[in-house]
Amino acid sequence: MSRVVGVFLIVMISVVNVFAQKSPVSWSIDKVVGQDNNLSIVITADIDDTWKIYSRETEEGGPIPTEITFEHGDSVTLAGEYDEVDKPVVKESELFMMNVATFSKTATFAQPIASYQSGDVVKASVFFMCCSGNQCLPPTEVVLDVTL
Repeated sequence: MSRVVGVFLIVMISVVNVFAQKSPVSWSIDKVVGQDNNLSIVITADIDDTWKIYSRETEEGGPIPTEITFEHGDSVTLAGEYDEVDKPVVKESELFMMNVATFSKTATFAQPIASYQSGDVVKASVFFMCCSGNQCLPPTEVVLDVTL
């Protein structure tokens, strides 16, 4: 019985260590005023060396694409869909055995805002998967918010 408890404790410590590791991707959000005073929400991923995240234009059967959804009040109107500002690199992935579009080091996404009131808060939920070499971490959701 003590052997079973020992094995259980070792497994639990290993699982906790895996989930306690710092994520290889850190996210930030900001508002940017562009030409003609147009406002955009800009979301940036800083990606550790050797790690990659995937474009939202990922084929079915491949890695989990990066998807961003926005939650906002009635006075906020989004202008279309968000754009991938940085262009992904498309190449054959040995891990997925297909062409995949990836971001390395950094990835920037921009969501234009058509209308808003000062002080409005927009929440962005980013769902993504990251991989390095032959290892992928489970898909993760990060929630960010910005005040307009």
